[in-house]
Amino acid sequence: MSTSFSRLIILVVLIGLSTLGIFYYQFHSSVTSYEDKVYEQVSQRSHALAIKQREIVRAKMYELDRVLLTLRDAVKNEQFNQQQLEELMSLQKSYNQEIADFLLLDSQGMMTAWTRAEPMPIVKDRDYFQWQLNQPEDQVFLSSIQVARVEEPFTFFAMSRKITNDQGDFIGVIVATVDIFKFSSTLDDQLFDGRLTHVLVNDESKIIFRLPFAADFINQPLASLDKYGNNIPDQDSYIVLSPFDSINRLVTFQRVPNWPLIVYIGENLSYADQLITEFTTKEQKRWGALAVFIVLLGVIIIALLKRRYDNALQILQQRKELDDYHHRNRAILEAMPDLVFTLDKSGIILDYQSSSDELLFMSPDQFIGRSFIDVMPQTVAENGYFLLNQVIKTGKLQLYEYPLTIKDQDLYFELRMSKIDDDNILAMARDITARKQAEKQLTWQATHDALTRLPNRVLFYDRLSQAVTKSLRQPSPFALLYLDINGFKPVNDTLGHSIGDQLLIEFSQRLQQHLRASDTFARLAGDEFAIILFDCLSEAKAQELVDKLHDLIEKPFMINTHEILISASIGLIWTNRWEGSVDALVNSADQAMYREKHFQKQEKQDTAR
Repeated sequence: MSTSFSRLIILVVLIGLSTLGIFYYQFHSSVTSYEDKVYEQVSQRSHALAIKQREIVRAKMYELDRVLLTLRDAVKNEQFNQQQLEELMSLQKSYNQEIADFLLLDSQGMMTAWTRAEPMPIVKDRDYFQWQLNQPEDQVFLSSIQVARVEEPFTFFAMSRKITNDQGDFIGVIVATVDIFKFSSTLDDQLFDGRLTHVLVNDESKIIFRLPFAADFINQPLASLDKYGNNIPDQDSYIVLSPFDSINRLVTFQRVPNWPLIVYIGENLSYADQLITEFTTKEQKRWGALAVFIVLLGVIIIALLKRRYDNALQILQQRKELDDYHHRNRAILEAMPDLVFTLDKSGIILDYQSSSDELLFMSPDQFIGRSFIDVMPQTVAENGYFLLNQVIKTGKLQLYEYPLTIKDQDLYFELRMSKIDDDNILAMARDITARKQAEKQLTWQATHDALTRLPNRVLFYDRLSQAVTKSLRQPSPFALLYLDINGFKPVNDTLGHSIGDQLLIEFSQRLQQHLRASDTFARLAGDEFAIILFDCLSEAKAQELVDKLHDLIEKPFMINTHEILISASIGLIWTNRWEGSVDALVNSADQAMYREKHFQKQEKQDTAR
């Protein structure tokens, strides 16, 4: 009797220690899972913002390059004299706040025109001239970070384009110097809270700017990129301790396509670490209380064993039931759902648990005891039944996302299934509608203009690429219209930018009402717009629309109490098979627009005579 009792005491102690070990394992797993979830959310947020910033930087660089190309065309146009060129350069500078100066250099690197009144500095030793001088092909070039040689020096990087004559001989370089501080200010409003930093880096791993802006960081090497050597990937994420401010950050970078630039987003992890610490403390208290409870329970059991040895088998059986219940609860904790269903292996719903019946598309008494296939929509049921068989077959957790309409609301759910035992499956559904809506909103913001709500340059180029590709596969005629508003700047200068913005909105709405739903109407920059007419059968049809648009645009606009009269120059390119590049097509439409603008100006002068 004594030996048997001692063995029971040892058994109870071992069971108690095992239970405490299981509690510790659960505590550690819970904290680790929460930590992974927090860092995953930080990573997803940083990744989404990095993509957004990458597209904004790319669009801005393309916009500045278009300005350079426009000025280069003007230089090559013999009808522009020196004064007109300088006026055009100054006008473009006023339109683009990031541009500090435009410089026109001859083939020897001597400056022939620029947008300042002070003496012209010697810049023929600058890399933006030397590179174009030695580069046989026509390519845009971004210089290293430099300091201006003027009375009030500023830090800049330069964008340059080669100028050649009709015979292809090198005759000079057109240069735009980009003020780094002003360029960074156009992106500063994208940072939605103080935990984020945004760094723009060139291919030499040198910092162009850092937001929040600090001049001391400019041209400093970004040490965390050294590990890649000369093989920096297009994107990556990692945790790093910043050498600048000794703050631990999770960083994500994205290479800007077609430009030697890298967008680098870092989020301060102190808030995430604080959340993890608070959660760990809470779990310590919860599991500590359970551990104390288990210890007390063990003492009570031992005391009861002294008096009621006869009940040992019953106590062991109760402990087995408690252990089974604990395994079921562990499966529930791993999934952390909004809705919990228990199914048998044939798909019959046995029960459910939910904090609210609002997420159910039918009352519980309509689906408990029925097959999963009978009560769910067909597509969801088929995929759900496939997951159930996979759980039975592999014993591993299975995931599936699906849409569902509940009480006239379109919702999205994530379904998780895990195995309880050989006969029962735990199915858990989590509402992920907010996440899906956030992803959709981010996508819209990256492809549309915030003022006019029209497609922006990014989406425009994507649609135009589709039209060109389709025309190469089969005869598929389309037309490209390039629009520039005449008289828009005086509206801004005399009536204010708010009136100018409202004019752009009403201009967009008026034209959009007379376009087909299949056409693409996009705002490229400022008062420049473009229209893609898909399946446009003839150039005559496209010209009819151009004439109609002229009539629409020249009708007065009533903005508040102001009657505003404007016109537009519209360049038209029609083709049923475009074999050149998308940029070449846009350049052709741009040139056609400038020819019409010149014709309109000449016609106005002839009328005045």
